[in-house]
Formats: sequence, C-alpha cells, structure tokens
Amino acid sequence: MSISITVYDIFLYYGIVNGYLYTSMRAVVTDIKQNCVYHNEMYQLYCIKHDSPICNTCVKDHGNCGKIVSLGDRVRDIKNSESFIDLQQNLEDLYTYINLIRKDRESNIESITDQKKKIVAQVCHLKKQVIQHVNKLEEEFIKELNQIEFDCYDNVRSIVCSLQDQAKKINQMKSEIKNTKKYATDLQAFLRMRETQANTTEFEKHLQSYIENKNHNKINIESAVNTKIQDILMVDKFCSIEVKKSQSTDINLNRRKERQAQMMIPKEVVIINNVKLVFKRKVDQTCMYPTGCCITKKGEFLFTDFKDTNGRVIAVNAESGVEYTIPLKEPYRAFDLASLDETTVAVSSRHLSKKPGISIVDLIKKKVKKFIDLPDYSINTIPNTVSSQLSYVSTHAAKMFFTYLDKHTVTCCLYSGAQVWEFEDKKVLDGPQGITVDSKGNVFVVGRHTCNVVVISPDGKQCKQILTKEDGLNRPTTLFFDEVGKQLLVANGTNFANVYDISYC
Repeated sequence: MSISITVYDIFLYYGIVNGYLYTSMRAVVTDIKQNCVYHNEMYQLYCIKHDSPICNTCVKDHGNCGKIVSLGDRVRDIKNSESFIDLQQNLEDLYTYINLIRKDRESNIESITDQKKKIVAQVCHLKKQVIQHVNKLEEEFIKELNQIEFDCYDNVRSIVCSLQDQAKKINQMKSEIKNTKKYATDLQAFLRMRETQANTTEFEKHLQSYIENKNHNKINIESAVNTKIQDILMVDKFCSIEVKKSQSTDINLNRRKERQAQMMIPKEVVIINNVKLVFKRKVDQTCMYPTGCCITKKGEFLFTDFKDTNGRVIAVNAESGVEYTIPLKEPYRAFDLASLDETTVAVSSRHLSKKPGISIVDLIKKKVKKFIDLPDYSINTIPNTVSSQLSYVSTHAAKMFFTYLDKHTVTCCLYSGAQVWEFEDKKVLDGPQGITVDSKGNVFVVGRHTCNVVVISPDGKQCKQILTKEDGLNRPTTLFFDEVGKQLLVANGTNFANVYDISYC
C-alpha cells in the first residue's frame, strides 16, 4: 500500500497547526483586561503614586495622588523597555533555575536510595561480625567446658576406683575372719585377728585422710554469663537513623536580584532637596542613651536603654507616659530593635554580649519568648559586610544599608554582598550610627559627632543635611521612619526624643 502526500495536504497540515497557534496566541492577548474593573471603561491614564492604570472616572478617587500621566505615554515602546526585557530574562532564569532544582532533587532521590543500600549493607556486615564473634566465643566456651568436664570426671573416677579396690580388700578380710572363726584354732584366730586389726587400722587412716582432704565433696559445674553479653539483650535498636540536611547545589537568584535591584530605582526619582521635616513634638524616652527606637502600628514609641545593666525595652505613649518597661536579663541584652507586629519586637544584643543573638520579645506578656542564637541559626551570611561594633542596618527594595562608625561610611549592597554604592563625607557625616530608609528609598542617617541627620539619595550620589542642633538635636543616636504616619522619630542622648512630620514637596 502506497501513501501519497500532495501539496494540498501539506498546506492543509500547516494551516491547521498555524490556526491552532493563532488561536492560542489570540487567547493570551484577549485575556488581558484593558477595561477598569470598577467602571468598565477603557484605561486612559496612569497614577504614579499607586503605580496603576486608571480610567477617566477613577480620576476623582486619585485627586490627592499627585502626578497622573497619559497611559499612552506610559506604555509607549514598552516591549523594548528595560523592564519588559528584564521580565523575559527573569522568566528564562526562573525556568532554568526550576529545572536545575528539579534535577538536583531527582539526584537527591537517587542518592537517598544509594544511602539506604549502603546503610543496609553496613548493618548486614555488622550482624555478620556479631554472629561470627558469638560463634567463636561459643566454640571456645564448649571446648573449655569439655576439658573441665573431663578433668572433673577423671578426678572423681580415680577416687571411685581407689574406693572400689579398698572395698574389695575389706570384703576379702571379712570372709577370712568369718572362716577363721569357723575353722581355725584359737591361736590361729588370735594371729589372724592381730593381722586384720593392723590392716583395718591402715584402712581407717586412709579413709580419714580421704575425708579430711574433702575428696568426698560433690563436684558441680556452674557458669556465669558475661554481663557484657547480656547487655546486648537490652539494646532496643540495632542502630540509630538520622536525617540531616546539607547545602545542595549552589543555586541562587543573585543575578536576577541584581537586575531587579537596578530596576527598583523609582521611576519618578524624588529629589532629596524636596524632603521637608516639620517638628511635631517631644517624647520623654526616659533613658539617657537609647540605641534603638521605633513606632508601632498602635502609635506606641519603643526605645532600648543601653545604659541599663543588660538593657531594657521602654514603651511610651503619645502623651510621653511610660506604658511599661521590659527589662532584659542575662544572657539577653538590648541594643537595637524592630517591630515585627503589634505584639512582638525583635531586639538585637550588644556587641559585648556573652550570647550574641536576637531576642523575640512579647509585648503583651512582657518577656522574651524566643532567642535566636547567632551565627548558629542564621539563614544566610552576606559576604563583604563586616562592620564596626556600633553599626546599624536597614533594608529596602532588595538592598541592605549599614553604617560603619569608625570609617564614617554608609554602604548600600545587595543581599548577595555586591556593593551598589558607598557614601563618605566626614565634613557632613561624622560618626554615622542610626539608619532608616523611607518608602521612596531615601536613606536617613544620624551623625553622632556632627550632631545632625542627613538624607542620602537612593543612588548614593546626593546628600543633604536636614536636621541639626538648631532643630532640637542633642547627641542623637538613632532614628526610625514611620511609613504609616509619615513621621521621623529621632532619639537623643538625653531624656527626650523628637518627632518630625515628613513631606515631599
């Protein structure tokens, strides 16, 4: 049977395939919603603040958002934009990483099977060794037991034979005495009696010696099992099994994160000259040397008191009244703190602590509920981030920012440890300590020796002094940006901290 393929068949085949591809691609495109989900109108505008497309009706809801631009301007040439290209590359990277991880896991399955076989072989070998050793001990024991039995038997048998000979002689003398009494004269009986008495005396002496030497004692064979052998009967497991986890194939997303970090620079860069601070109030922090501060979602002001023996956490309300104090006892100590939620804060230990780590403090129960040892329980170690004893750390948009007091530097790096920028200007910022980052990526730093607060642009290229001694600072140590209330809390080396409203105009 022959099969013929015509040109028509080929066109028909490719027509079906291309039609399927067209239908699939058309579905991908048509599934994209271009209308507002609230008003069912086509998107026309773009809100910079919310980073979201909006329709004409949505404008009234975004009246206070600031800049609203044309959506057409925003999406123009988007397919050739760095963000779109980066997205494509991210998908390629993710696909590659997933396949690498999948292959690594499959390899792990094979290794687990091999490990099981190896363990079983080890157990079987050990079992064989134990059996061989026990068999050897049994063989040696039976050999020794046989020899002891033979020696005991030989000893008793020799005594039995001796006694049998004596009994035979005595029985003969009994017969002689009986016949003498019956047939011999008195003289003959006298002489036989004297001879027999002498022999009897010898037999008595021999028997007495036998008794005194305890040759008549009963011989028993007993054994005592070695307690070390008995201990094996108490063993409830042949061996222990433990599942351990170790670092697998070096798979990380550093390259992707580095691209993302570069892409995360705000589209509308806020000029730091527009950052404005307005004094709002003083807060009685009730400690002379606060090294950490923050504002909770409930509006409470939290401070860590470095001067206390081991440190303590102090909660102050908006009226400067102390709500509560949580003292930290050995081995826990207090340096900086960060709010995890409304009821929990993390408190880092001091550099001189006997037990360095992070205390998880319950604000309701007023006690440490968990302690994280460092570096034992660290998730990851970031290279190239060695800092001084009084360094502070903050994070924002896949980047880490930290101060170096002795070098008078502020450093920005990725989580991979790759440095993005480093700021150093001792005239403007001498002895940097506390650091915080706002939602726009601006970096606020306390100058310990210059008694000021400076703001550094997200790219690290610009710097502006925004608070000085004239603005109420007095030996400032640390600070905190409150994203909810748009406030900046600055703790001083006195009893009072300052609260400032922050704006970007």
